[in-house]
Amino acid sequence: MRKTASASRRTVPAATSAERPTCAGRTEAEIVAEQTAGIDARFFCGVPDVSELPGAYKNAATVRAQIAEFVLAEVVDTIEPIGCIMAGDWQRDAPWRKKKPAARV
Repeated sequence: MRKTASASRRTVPAATSAERPTCAGRTEAEIVAEQTAGIDARFFCGVPDVSELPGAYKNAATVRAQIAEFVLAEVVDTIEPIGCIMAGDWQRDAPWRKKKPAARV
């Protein structure tokens, strides 16, 4: 008897994205915990967006060094952030995208 692709697959509960390994074997939850330690971090719809975490950005000193090295511009002032608004991943688990359960009759 020939097995079809669907028949040979095991059904396992899907891990949430926070539980799946994402970077160097670490889960999204581990990355978020590491990069938000010591700061008040809140996320749109309660869902973290790792692309908005501090580690997703280039080091400012490196960028300034490259600007000087390649004579791209003249840095005349800097802005030191005291906070930010993280956009979050609005396409994932957005409350307005969740369908309401059908009304029982």
